[in-house]
Amino acid sequence: MKHLPKLALLLSLLFVEQHTVLAQDLEKLYNDSVRSRDSQKSEQGDKNKRYLEWFDQARKGGVSWKCKNYFLFYDGYVFVGDKADGSDIGKKPFDFVGISSTYRDFIKFSFPALPYENQWELNTKTNELVSYKKTLNKLEKETCQKMSK
Repeated sequence: MKHLPKLALLLSLLFVEQHTVLAQDLEKLYNDSVRSRDSQKSEQGDKNKRYLEWFDQARKGGVSWKCKNYFLFYDGYVFVGDKADGSDIGKKPFDFVGISSTYRDFIKFSFPALPYENQWELNTKTNELVSYKKTLNKLEKETCQKMSK
């Protein structure tokens, strides 16, 4: 019985110390999350800057074709735009990138991020763009004009 007050005091000190540690842990967690958020904002800014620089490089060094849409081919990638000069490439809603492959006079390309069938083949010798719609079992053709290089 005579040790009960000492035991109660010891338990209360342990309880207070545990909450002090918990408060310190919460402060550390908050500070870590603030640092992480700031770092992420900085990285996003760098990423956006590199992305825009890459688009500028593609506009300068890529090969462009004007069909119904404007297509720009650069280093295995393809970009699409709607304006005749391609100035909307890289800007919403034309901020997605497709993949392309070249074999002799043909450039095959698609945009995997789009939810529908989108496979095209451009014959650079005849300037004809063919798109195949599997679900309709139909080929669509259009004439294109080379705009650069």
